[in-house]
Amino acid sequence: MPLASGTKLGPYEVVSAIGAGGMGEVYRARDTRLDRTVAIKVLPQSLANDPDRLVRFEQEARVLSTLSHPNLLGIYDVGAEAGIHYLVSEYLEGHTLRERMSAGPLSQRRVSNYALQIANGLAAAHDKGIVHRDLKPENIFVTQDDRVKILDFGLAKQLPAAGLTGETATLTTPAPTAAGTVMGTVGYMSPEQVRGQAVDHRSDIFSLGAILYEMATGKRAFQGESGVETMNAILKDDPPEIDPAQIKISPGFDRIVRHCLEKNPANRFQSARDLAFALGALSGSDSTAALGAAPAQRQRSWLPLAAAVLAFVAGAALMSLLRKTPSQTNRLEFAIPMQQETSHLAVSPDGTLLAFVSPDQTSGAYMLGIERIGSTEMTILPGTEGASYPFWSPDSSHIAFFADGKLKKIAVSGGVSEVLASAADGRGGTWNSNGVIVFCPQSSGWLWKVNADGTGLTSLTDKIFNGAKEASHRWPLFLPDGNHFLFLTASFNNAVNDDGIYLSSLTGKEKSLLVLAHSNPGYANGCLFYLDDKRELRTVSLNLSKRSISGEPQIIANQVAYQPSTYWGGFSVAGNGTVVYNPTVGAALSVLTWYDPPAKSLAA
Repeated sequence: MPLASGTKLGPYEVVSAIGAGGMGEVYRARDTRLDRTVAIKVLPQSLANDPDRLVRFEQEARVLSTLSHPNLLGIYDVGAEAGIHYLVSEYLEGHTLRERMSAGPLSQRRVSNYALQIANGLAAAHDKGIVHRDLKPENIFVTQDDRVKILDFGLAKQLPAAGLTGETATLTTPAPTAAGTVMGTVGYMSPEQVRGQAVDHRSDIFSLGAILYEMATGKRAFQGESGVETMNAILKDDPPEIDPAQIKISPGFDRIVRHCLEKNPANRFQSARDLAFALGALSGSDSTAALGAAPAQRQRSWLPLAAAVLAFVAGAALMSLLRKTPSQTNRLEFAIPMQQETSHLAVSPDGTLLAFVSPDQTSGAYMLGIERIGSTEMTILPGTEGASYPFWSPDSSHIAFFADGKLKKIAVSGGVSEVLASAADGRGGTWNSNGVIVFCPQSSGWLWKVNADGTGLTSLTDKIFNGAKEASHRWPLFLPDGNHFLFLTASFNNAVNDDGIYLSSLTGKEKSLLVLAHSNPGYANGCLFYLDDKRELRTVSLNLSKRSISGEPQIIANQVAYQPSTYWGGFSVAGNGTVVYNPTVGAALSVLTWYDPPAKSLAA
């Protein structure tokens, strides 16, 4: 029997019913201690005596308690009252993705936006070794402000270690899943789920591929007249081809979807993080660019592979800021032709080398690539699978990066990468001439520091972290003195007016706001670089002694690529003033700027 309004479950008072599913009933309730609205999921009495259902209900609570990510449902409490087992989570207002899709295909902007958020949420779960196993539109919630939340981990499984394949163990030992048991929802299962085989994180990627197809087309990727026929289609058939005359979808997005839906797990994206990189690189700064964007113009001199990839992934543009005389102002623009898809650019301190994340042509895994600016030869560094957000050592001999839940470094000349620290969801780092690295180890929380040899790990900005307003300190960047650094404070809420780029030091005790912004910072020759809300790359004079900016910001480039879910702008600034950036998908590819502003604008 449903719970009546006013029913008390510990300190929680039921207000009204929200809905019900196979794993429980959900109610809106009030937390009488903190006077806040929460959601309570209750295991009905009729199911509480079923040991398997009870185990899975408790399992969901344990899974959610280990996860913390903006795109995953947040859990507050778990308990039992008078034989009623309940789970307390954040209260969400909005609709399930299924409800959002009830009228047909979603808009191009929403498909791109939701796809990236779901992939990021999955990546956070997979980093903890958790496989959802029941990803479907009913288990994806979209809030009123278009924030995506992945729900219902009742069928989740725990891998022995994140990213490992093969046999898995359940999160709870009392009721392990027997071999040959089919778990999931027909229509969104992976082939290995249909066969009752052991699954890993790549099964969720297949399910997400089916969801992406449905969001873009308004039709299910696999559907028969019966459940058996649907499962047979999953095993043997490919989704119907998409008619570009009826549905605007770029070849790049279609390729991503097809890559997710490979029958053989080895042929899919090998991690949700790789998938998120592909979606982010494809969408650039415009969330509609992943779908229906006009192909960028190709230069005939490029290699065939470069032309094929850059038809939907914009190339990189180079800009050098050179100080000559106050009266000189020159501008010359052209593009750097990249030989394949690139993202997460990082220019070396001397401005001669470019590091980036790029898919390996054999495995499809995203790895670190290096290219000398002005050269057409690219080197992929072995052993950097799953790399993200690289940054350079001050002498340009090493690159640090995030992969496999760790902060690592590798020599530019190659070799074995070294683990420096744990970093479950790294969001940027910086390396000074004294061998100190400041980095963001996860998407929420403060900055940490560690020596370049892996010693001396300690928290840094926790003393200036305001948890009530701030969700993250990220994208740190050392200034030339090697003591002070810039970083972004983000609340994940654009309405909060103190998000911005701040200045601090290795003491971790000061915090000076320089400019309101929602992007990573750049610095060179006394100038601060950042993206404004229009995604224009701007530069403004930075007075370090006064801890403030001065003068009017100057626009360096229009429509620079941007990942709103991570606050990452697709640009990088070298110490000598060289700026490399990714223009928005579809922007002109013949853009390299040599810009010489008046000397006064570069004054410290």
